Amino acid sequence: MNIATLTQKQVDMIDAEAISAAYCSVAELLTDCNSKLSDVPIKIKKHLQPAYHDFAWVIVQPARKENTRLGKAERRVIESMGFYLDSNSNYKHYKLWNPIGYPGNSIHILQITALAYASVLRTYGFNAYVGSNQLEPKYLD
Repeated sequence: MNIATLTQKQVDMIDAEAISAAYCSVAELLTDCNSKLSDVPIKIKKHLQPAYHDFAWVIVQPARKENTRLGKAERRVIESMGFYLDSNSNYKHYKLWNPIGYPGNSIHILQITALAYASVLRTYGFNAYVGSNQLEPKYLD
């Protein structure tokens, strides 16, 4: 699929599918955590979050040069999904922090949502991957 020729309706559909996948991945993670914590008293359980606190984001690398017609169109599509140009990088890539708007900073939840969001984008031809302050999270194996 050529990213530069996507209509706004198609972009909105892809974005909605990616957000839905991210929400489903969080639900699976929390269900798994709750089943493992079945013997923990409720008083303690409500204060527990998965272990580490840090940040994760989705990165999209455009496929074409920015000074071409298709490159400009591709960047418009990426920006319409909420991504912004990362000015702190030597690479010309776009970032999206916290695709589902999760109000916490649990690295497990943020990486799981970023991974699910990026995997949906990859199925549609985007060069998407996850950025994080953690080097090698265990559950991404």
